[in-house]
Amino acid sequence: MLSTLQYFSFNNIWFWVIFLLLWTLSAHRFLGVPFYYWILAIRGDQAMKNYLETVVPRTADVAIGHFSMRSPVVFFAILGFVFAFWAVAGFANDHEFLQASFLLFAPLALTLLLRLALARAIARGPYDFDTMYVRVRRYRRIHLFIAALVIFFVTMYGLIFNLTHRGLLS
Repeated sequence: MLSTLQYFSFNNIWFWVIFLLLWTLSAHRFLGVPFYYWILAIRGDQAMKNYLETVVPRTADVAIGHFSMRSPVVFFAILGFVFAFWAVAGFANDHEFLQASFLLFAPLALTLLLRLALARAIARGPYDFDTMYVRVRRYRRIHLFIAALVIFFVTMYGLIFNLTHRGLLS
């Protein structure tokens, strides 16, 4: 039964739709607030500034509370093992679905750690709009840079994978 399922990913339109959708959505919201709200506030909307000054520190505290753990060393050791096993299983065995899912979710894990760092930086204070905006803007630039690199490299990897496994590059 499982042998009849085809796990082609790099030549499947749904993989690329999900891939681009995940990266677009991850770059749209920061700490529960769309980046468009920050743009409105920087353009002079005082109500939006007040809203962001009250909501963003609360969501940062909630994010830190959800990610607080008793033993981060054990968590990161398990996470490292899972990602290493996933990568070795996918790339050493030339399994396309595992490679595609690894290239889809591993970089997102990096951006989740960056989001946690942003939440901690905002939670440390001060809670004025200008300081928070500088931190969010810096994080967004880093996030967009990572997204551009990941999209470029995964696209090139998928192209090379398709060309070599379909017999066009040997």
